[in-house]
Amino acid sequence: MRLGFIGTGTIASAVVQGLADQDHAITVSERGAAQSRALAARFDTVRVAANQAVIDSSDTVFVALLPDAAPDILRALVFRADQVVISFMAGIGLAQLAPLIAPARAAAIMLP
Repeated sequence: MRLGFIGTGTIASAVVQGLADQDHAITVSERGAAQSRALAARFDTVRVAANQAVIDSSDTVFVALLPDAAPDILRALVFRADQVVISFMAGIGLAQLAPLIAPARAAAIMLP
């Protein structure tokens, strides 16, 4: 599966580590550069790219942004109708997320 992560803070990094050894092609954004580089150095299945390149190379996209920054960042990206988006963001529900990632489908919110 081709997985992408926009934002690579603590939560997203933990999820990437859990998925990296399961034959997924994982692309992480440059946001959280130190963690992104560390993940790519540790796992052969992880690469770092700009946000739009993450979207372009992924079928499922995980969004792990600060809620205040998310609208501006997501509106600047072009999603595809065949993509599924999973959010790690508290405070932004699926109804609020949907127009920011259209035509992709906002599928779930996952919070620890």
